[in-house]
Amino acid sequence: LSELIPIRYRERSDGAIDVFTGSDYLILAGTSQNLELRTDTDRGVVVSEVYLSQTQSNISRTGGELKGIIEGRDDILGGFVDQLDTYASNLIFEFNKIHSSGEGTAGFEQLTSASRALDPSATLNSEQSGLPFQANHGSFQIKVTNKTTGITNTVTVNVDLDGIGGDTTLNSLSASINGVANLNSSVSTDGRLSISADSDYEFRFSNDTSGALAAIGINTLFTGGDSSDIGINSVVSQNQQFLATGQGGGPSDGSNAVLLASFSENPIDSLGGISLDDYYEKIVSNLAQSSASEGALAEGAQTFRDSLLSQREQFSGVSIDEETINVLTYQRAFQSAARLVSTIDELFTILLNI
Repeated sequence: LSELIPIRYRERSDGAIDVFTGSDYLILAGTSQNLELRTDTDRGVVVSEVYLSQTQSNISRTGGELKGIIEGRDDILGGFVDQLDTYASNLIFEFNKIHSSGEGTAGFEQLTSASRALDPSATLNSEQSGLPFQANHGSFQIKVTNKTTGITNTVTVNVDLDGIGGDTTLNSLSASINGVANLNSSVSTDGRLSISADSDYEFRFSNDTSGALAAIGINTLFTGGDSSDIGINSVVSQNQQFLATGQGGGPSDGSNAVLLASFSENPIDSLGGISLDDYYEKIVSNLAQSSASEGALAEGAQTFRDSLLSQREQFSGVSIDEETINVLTYQRAFQSAARLVSTIDELFTILLNI
């Protein structure tokens, strides 16, 4: 137990032993506490902590091997999980910003956002909205096409997020889209934006400078907010015609696919101006360096521990064979001394009788 957590003990006058860890007791006057394992969720992963059953104290980080394991999980591995989340989050948003401004070979007749707002009345770039990503001040275009005549009506939808007043919310964005001819829009009870076209009409999106479409999950490829929940939008996975490879140039247009292929080379402000590719290389490099460093530290600590154990054995270790030999040596020496004393006693007796 002393290897897992730091403990100290005290012997009572009646011979009983009290055992403590930190300011808490494990055994005290015949009363004991059990160790309980409790689980929680951290970064989307189930983690465990060790508590005392009576005082409810968390002893996972008090010291010993247990503290090392917990710190390795939370601080070292957790740090790399944070970096992976940052990578996945930027991959999702940056890719979707390009994808949401492109067009597939088919238009939408009905579409529901992949992300939902916890508060549809909150501005799109606020934490209160609950969206995984924040939109910016800008606009996007909706192209509504009559499938019979082929006539397309392009409407610009403004996303007001300048912070001056009357900023765009999911509700107000839905109202703006609902005002476009031959389109209907609403926000569901679970905070998702739903858009549908009138009969014989379809719609597409383009030129989103606000990132609003990517933020709410309209015309996107990826879903989720980080590495714990990243996925593929079912709209695209069920119909590849909605993969936005073009920008309105027809079935042979692959201009948006070119942008998507090279998006990871573009500098990203949230990453300090480096590209997603560079950030990935940074993660791999840091992982290799940290792994080598921690391995060297572990090896050094093991060598030091072995040295201390060896020294302790030299001072306090007991060899049964060695002690047996010593006992036999002392026994023979005693026997020799006894014979000598007996001989001297006999000599004195003889001398006294002369």
